[in-house]
Amino acid sequence: MAAPVLTSRQVQNVDTALDMWVPEYQEIRGRMMTGHVEYQIVVVTSLPAFKLARHKPEDVVQFVVSRKYSEIEEFYHKVSALYPKCSLPSFPRKVLFVGETDIRERRSAFNDIVKAIAREKELVASPELREFLGSNIGDFVESRSARPYANHSEDGDFFKDEPPAEDPLLQIASKLQSKRAERVNRVIHCSPDSLPDLIHIALFKRTL
Repeated sequence: MAAPVLTSRQVQNVDTALDMWVPEYQEIRGRMMTGHVEYQIVVVTSLPAFKLARHKPEDVVQFVVSRKYSEIEEFYHKVSALYPKCSLPSFPRKVLFVGETDIRERRSAFNDIVKAIAREKELVASPELREFLGSNIGDFVESRSARPYANHSEDGDFFKDEPPAEDPLLQIASKLQSKRAERVNRVIHCSPDSLPDLIHIALFKRTL
């Protein structure tokens, strides 16, 4: 996980001092036509639990966490069971063949879910959220090794009308975004055993 960096953004959820949203996802390709998708969770907060020793109490920091569908699903069901009074949006369903549309819909659903979590004081203070976001200092790495993300605007997103930020993480994303745009053919991954049958219908299974 990228280490938290100072940001000029103001926390929108004043009561919880935590904002989260999911602006982007990234395809991670593995060997033998396998791979998965990681959803990029952006966190903006002034909570001490997510800061480094050098940060001041009044500082607002930002960092990015990448999580797979299965990891988000496990966390979602855990907090739903432990904190039943907290109402969260529905979790996106599993499908056999995952296409680009499914991934986009999941990103949108995850965006709604983490925003709802960030508004719940009980969830924000929970050890489950800190574990999910990896708030242990040992989990943080330098931001230059963080995977890029793009803060695409959408209805209801935080900071939709703000000018482009100058945060280091956002600068990394801007530099690498053009390279990602050069992808013309997206490969949807499948398992080796199922590849012969799927070739006939030009579908590939993407493992999440």
